[in-house]
Amino acid sequence: MVDLGGYSWILPVAEEAYARREEIISNWEKIKTFLQRKRLSIAVTGLPGVGKTVLCDYLTGKAYNQFYSTPARSEDVEYKDMKTKKQLISFSVLPGQNSPKKLGALDELFGDETPVDGVIYVVANGFSTIRSPFSQQLTSVSNLQAYREARFEEEIEDLNEICDYIRKSMRQSNQPAWMLIAVTKLDLYYHPSVEEARDRYCAGQSVFTQRIQKLSNQVGSDRFTWDVLPVCSKLDDFKLGNQTYRSQFREAERDHYLAQFSRKLTAICEASS
Repeated sequence: MVDLGGYSWILPVAEEAYARREEIISNWEKIKTFLQRKRLSIAVTGLPGVGKTVLCDYLTGKAYNQFYSTPARSEDVEYKDMKTKKQLISFSVLPGQNSPKKLGALDELFGDETPVDGVIYVVANGFSTIRSPFSQQLTSVSNLQAYREARFEEEIEDLNEICDYIRKSMRQSNQPAWMLIAVTKLDLYYHPSVEEARDRYCAGQSVFTQRIQKLSNQVGSDRFTWDVLPVCSKLDDFKLGNQTYRSQFREAERDHYLAQFSRKLTAICEASS
């Protein structure tokens, strides 16, 4: 069991430790206070199908509404619950697919006029969703490992781009000051490969961790920090071709990881305020 600063990849044994929904919503109220106080700007980015918008909807409490439905793929930047009486606080979810709108948003959010203060980078350990049933039928990859390896390669390409944007922005404005990696869809691979995911994104010397460490060395670890936490949101099964991989969590277990992630995000925002 690995426990980094009180945050763990492994579920606690005690069942009562899972009662976390109120904490998630309470943490979001604290985050909104910090954002409004300093006008913090947070970019949420990652590959298509990793669940960026849905994760944000759970962290903000929106997804706990009984009428909530999973949003369709978005081609626009989305702003999450940040409008106040005086201003619009920028909590921006970028579209995953490459497009002029995404590139324009990256240029704006990492530009020298209004750079973001922090980044949430969402990964799915190779389980990014194929959104369209038609695309699912057309995919030539029916082997899960081959599919995941292809997603890992895309992930590194995307991470390289984000790291380049961060480095450029740091040179111009000393922002963003932090990046939090959300390793989502944990419910699909908790057994048997949670340690494999931890090593890929956190504890091991993987291509992913080496790339972020290179960025940290380039811009200076005193000016830029990064951390990694597992999380999951909507408990959906994963379908690849004619195969189905079942979600392994109950809602209580999901809420445990969401609360842990929201607690970390709250601490980061508090330190930045």
